[in-house]
Amino acid sequence: MGEAQVAEGSLVTTGTPPNVQYSWQSLNPQNSQGLYDQTGFLKIMGATGRGIGNTAAHEIGHQFELPNMHCGTPDQLCIGTGPQSNFYEYYSSDGRVEQNNGSYIGAGGYLYVGAPLQWSLDDKIYLQQKLLSK
Repeated sequence: MGEAQVAEGSLVTTGTPPNVQYSWQSLNPQNSQGLYDQTGFLKIMGATGRGIGNTAAHEIGHQFELPNMHCGTPDQLCIGTGPQSNFYEYYSSDGRVEQNNGSYIGAGGYLYVGAPLQWSLDDKIYLQQKLLSK
């Protein structure tokens, strides 16, 4: 939940480095001091749901023994469009998001809650054949 609050910008910080203090927001919209309306609460819940869904899809890929699991390394690129970190099979959940120019932004687990993830091309075809061929 803390990572979702960081991702959606609801973490309250006071002080300046290295003396920064963090304050997490209450997840109950009725008791929240920082989330003055339900919009902020719904953003946090959405970020949490995307994180759970992305993790579940990645783990299901392991159960199907998909050939491109943990792609995104120099030895095994994810086949498809967009940054390597936009794939369910991506090898790392450290929150670092690869940009189109090859640089990375972010730090800490599951901070990226932007564009929807996708399956790599080979794994997408495999899943379609496995799940939709009946």
